[in-house]
Amino acid sequence: MIVLFGPGIIACYIFIKKIQQNRARLRESMDDEDPVKLPGHSVLEKIERTNEKVTDKIVFLIFPTILHACVFYMFFENRTGDEMTFVFLFGVETGIIALLGFKLWRLLRELEKDKLGYRGELFVSQILQPLSLMGYRIFHDLDLEGLKIDHLLINDSGVFCLETETPEMPKSYRRKKERELSYNSRELQYPWGKDASCIRTVQKNASTLARILREQTGEAIPVYPLIILPGWKINRTGKSPVNVVNPRELPAGLFYFPDFPMSERLMDNIEQALTVNRIEELAEAQKAS
Repeated sequence: MIVLFGPGIIACYIFIKKIQQNRARLRESMDDEDPVKLPGHSVLEKIERTNEKVTDKIVFLIFPTILHACVFYMFFENRTGDEMTFVFLFGVETGIIALLGFKLWRLLRELEKDKLGYRGELFVSQILQPLSLMGYRIFHDLDLEGLKIDHLLINDSGVFCLETETPEMPKSYRRKKERELSYNSRELQYPWGKDASCIRTVQKNASTLARILREQTGEAIPVYPLIILPGWKINRTGKSPVNVVNPRELPAGLFYFPDFPMSERLMDNIEQALTVNRIEELAEAQKAS
């Protein structure tokens, strides 16, 4: 059995390794500059990596399935081997198929969630685009010190850090047309449960960005955090340092915060600080690789 299927296993392994090497070469940067990232860029990269993992799992799943069928055929048709050998091979193959199948199922669930998040970020970016005509400077998919900021708005009244949330709905709620939640300044109350993790995430992102801007510009610039929920109606109760809005409530949702008047020069310094920080992180990532 090993002599028969061993070369096939080795060939399958070499094939997967060769594909992974080709993928790594395709990801190599074409120059030393940090390209402008489009909305949802990091999520799209994650989707691509997950798709690659799904492909690998499917390839690995094909071989034990064929082996499983061959063992059945050899035992029941030709009566080759004893029953104990058949039971052992059956158990091993079933375990491998079940393990790979479970990992494939988890990857597909993750892929579905990431695709939903990508759609949400694209939708929000389309809503934000007209704000550039109102003097807002818009940035997407910022990666600062390992923290991902979905969207960043800068204008003469402040700096706004936006986190897009696209919660995965349980199947029993997916058919409902009305999507409504409550926000009590501490957590989001969905019809199926509570969630406060996104509140903590956007507050951490805002405080980290405020520290970076203070270090780069020498100015204590507040960064106002917002959570954006496409397709949801939000009932707010109480005052909170984090505002939760539907994207169609922008830019009105930005007026929730007190004005922090900024000059054109300060806004230029903030934009430069963000660019410098991203170039430094890109250089460190290239050295590490």
